[in-house]
Amino acid sequence: MRLPAVIAAAAAAVLLLAACPRGPAARSGPAVAAIADAPWELEDVDDWLEVRDQLWGLAPGEPRRADLRVQLAAAQADRAVRWLDVNRPVQAHQALLELARLWADEPAALAAELAPARAALVRARAVFARSGADAEVALVLVLLAEIDPPGPDGRDAHLAELDEVLAFADELSVAEHGPAAIRARPIQILEGITAAVPLPALVDRFVALVAERQAALSAALRQDGATFDLVRAHTDVVRSARMIASALARAGRAGDIAAHLAAITGIGADDDLEGRAARVAAADATARDWLKLGAELRGGSRDDGDDPAAARAAYLAGLARFPDDAALAVAAARAARDRGRVHEPIRLLEQARRAAAASGTSAGDADAAAADLLTDLYRVRLAGLAFNDRPTEARARLRELEAFFADLERAYPGRRWEATLGDGFATLGRGLVSQGELAEATALLERAVELDRDAEDLETLATVALKQQRWAEARRWAARGLAAASDDPIGAYRRARIHHLDGDAAAGLGDGAAAAEAWTDALSIWADFEGELPPAIAAERLIEAGELMWKLGERDRGLGLLDAAIDVDADGSDTHTRVVAFLVVRGEYERALDAFHRAVLSTQIGEYHQVYMALWMLAEARRRGVAADPLVVEFLEGRDGLLWHDDMARLATGRITREALAARAHTRGRRAELAYYTAVLGLGADGAVRPDAEVRALLEGVVATDMVMFFEYEMARAYLATLP
Repeated sequence: MRLPAVIAAAAAAVLLLAACPRGPAARSGPAVAAIADAPWELEDVDDWLEVRDQLWGLAPGEPRRADLRVQLAAAQADRAVRWLDVNRPVQAHQALLELARLWADEPAALAAELAPARAALVRARAVFARSGADAEVALVLVLLAEIDPPGPDGRDAHLAELDEVLAFADELSVAEHGPAAIRARPIQILEGITAAVPLPALVDRFVALVAERQAALSAALRQDGATFDLVRAHTDVVRSARMIASALARAGRAGDIAAHLAAITGIGADDDLEGRAARVAAADATARDWLKLGAELRGGSRDDGDDPAAARAAYLAGLARFPDDAALAVAAARAARDRGRVHEPIRLLEQARRAAAASGTSAGDADAAAADLLTDLYRVRLAGLAFNDRPTEARARLRELEAFFADLERAYPGRRWEATLGDGFATLGRGLVSQGELAEATALLERAVELDRDAEDLETLATVALKQQRWAEARRWAARGLAAASDDPIGAYRRARIHHLDGDAAAGLGDGAAAAEAWTDALSIWADFEGELPPAIAAERLIEAGELMWKLGERDRGLGLLDAAIDVDADGSDTHTRVVAFLVVRGEYERALDAFHRAVLSTQIGEYHQVYMALWMLAEARRRGVAADPLVVEFLEGRDGLLWHDDMARLATGRITREALAARAHTRGRRAELAYYTAVLGLGADGAVRPDAEVRALLEGVVATDMVMFFEYEMARAYLATLP
């Protein structure tokens, strides 16, 4: 399992110092050859999200869009059913919302393309209906009404049931808040669905409800004034104009906004937004008018009104009328980027730059703005490949990036961009580190620090050297990283981590005094962090302090800090993974088991992390010769998904053989894991425990993969040190 980045960059690099021999690392066995890029597996959430982003990067109407949507929908429908199978309706509902969003730009295509998922939707409707989940049932009914034909057993029945659900939601709201609460809950339900997929009839219904509610409340306020029940039930009435405008913009009907807002007076009206909408509806509307409407949907002067999805839709509508306007393309790209998209803003910006070049204005401000955004977007796209087992394509993207920066230097000599070529080298370098391509990764990171002396890159170089027990080299990189770190809080955070690494490297050299000094420096920096921190960062601070206290000989205080970290970030996958990994390596089996129990009971920690923690606990029990924890065994036996970690669970529980999995081990990481768990779980072909010589060969093979960011690599080194 690839350890969280926080582990790889800090203390986990040498958790095994006590068990490992001092001095340079000796490579055992042949180096593992570079292998092909991993195939896309839509069952994997990360792969699904990346392919979805590729879908959004295609222009509407491209034939490949339909093919991708069908494939993505099938995988997502299956994911929703699996959530239902394990009684996690909240996650199932979120999965179905993401399913619906596949058609956000082309809702007319939903009916035909979603039809194969009908059985999953019927199952979800039954589960949600039993629990009285109104928003969840409404979403499924809307989708079923689209894919089923008209008739008393099809679309008409679903829409009638939707009416019943909304009416019942209204009754509950009125019962809780009084008669003034009418329409509040149906509006909330429909807003969520129309934001996911703006189906025309649904948008019309939502807009009508918002307008009716706003008119009724305005009249009530004029007559009776505000009451507590009215305000409590309709806190969003102040957004009425924006709710209507956003829904219409996302539906591709920005030109209709002004007509609807004209009827909104009093509370919830928005004169600025109405004025902007009126301009784009005018016959003489300009590209600048569309820019102003989009800017208003992004909040204008308001602090709470930013809607990048609606703004993006408005900018795209403007681009449809003014396809060569670079400023509109840049604005649309920014809005798409702010929604987490990568491929779509790249397409928009590349089109804008081509159009500008064709018109002879490529050196203008809009072109420079497009180029600036592209530098960072190209880096993000590169990272998505580099960190997800696709190094070949990532290398090709880096070559394109080098050519891109060469062009920029010719067009804009000496200009500083949002991202740099050094960022590109560093991104691919870090990605290759995560995949065991250490020589190439190191060379890229060294090129990066030559261009931009970045403390994070130097920290990564120190980590790689440390993982391979090149202690003196690790200290040299750490010294440079400390010198490069900034003086702001981010720099302090980086220095704390690098001091920790430096101490580990000093310990590897046998210099206990230098190690203690570096660890104490790191502990001091962590102690100085003040203020309320996000749970993940607060937990990291406690974990770092706990590990440092342990290394300084304060075992009990260290363990207490690790327990506190889990309390602070009770649902944090990285937090639990790091704590369990540290405790397992340090021989604290019972405490690690307690931490695993807390992790496996969380509904927020993903199965990926839970499975690997369970594997670690099972392997440690077998190494100790004690009975495996029943919850560990039960959990692993219950994993029956389609992903690699599910295969690891099947392997550990005797439901699949190593030989059967070999064909799926198409990355270095998978090969390392397959060899490691075969060794430590005693998985002989006949069920017998493997002899030490065979175990040693397997563990040496794990080390030979150079998967230094994997827990299995760390543990393989530890086990090798204990073998005769």
